[in-house]
Amino acid sequence: MLPLCLGIAIGRVGCFLTGLADHTYGSPTSLPWGVDFGDGIPRHPVPLYEIAVLALIALWALRRRTEIAARGDLFKGFMIAYLSWRLLIDFMKPDPALVLGLSAIQIACLAGLVYYARDARRVFFGAPEPVAA
Repeated sequence: MLPLCLGIAIGRVGCFLTGLADHTYGSPTSLPWGVDFGDGIPRHPVPLYEIAVLALIALWALRRRTEIAARGDLFKGFMIAYLSWRLLIDFMKPDPALVLGLSAIQIACLAGLVYYARDARRVFFGAPEPVAA
């Protein structure tokens, strides 16, 4: 899990340094940490937010790696956390909305979250998997 978090975080450094051309910048903000990517408008540094979230996911994975019982649950936990994050943060990006105000990546995130929904309780709370009737 850690190499995955690190690899994505390194990619987000590239997104941040690319600025406006990358289309991963955030919406305008008046917060003191807003970043001017060259257009004179302070914006949320969304790639930096993502790096912070990836660090939190990595810490969660380190803490839980010995507690997770089912094979693949650590990866499922990563996917659920990361897809949830991307679903929320992408509202701050300039991607065009396709359906119900959601961008293509947000629709993909929703599909992934639906796929992993039955595993979420077990992965995050150690609850047993439901028995099939």
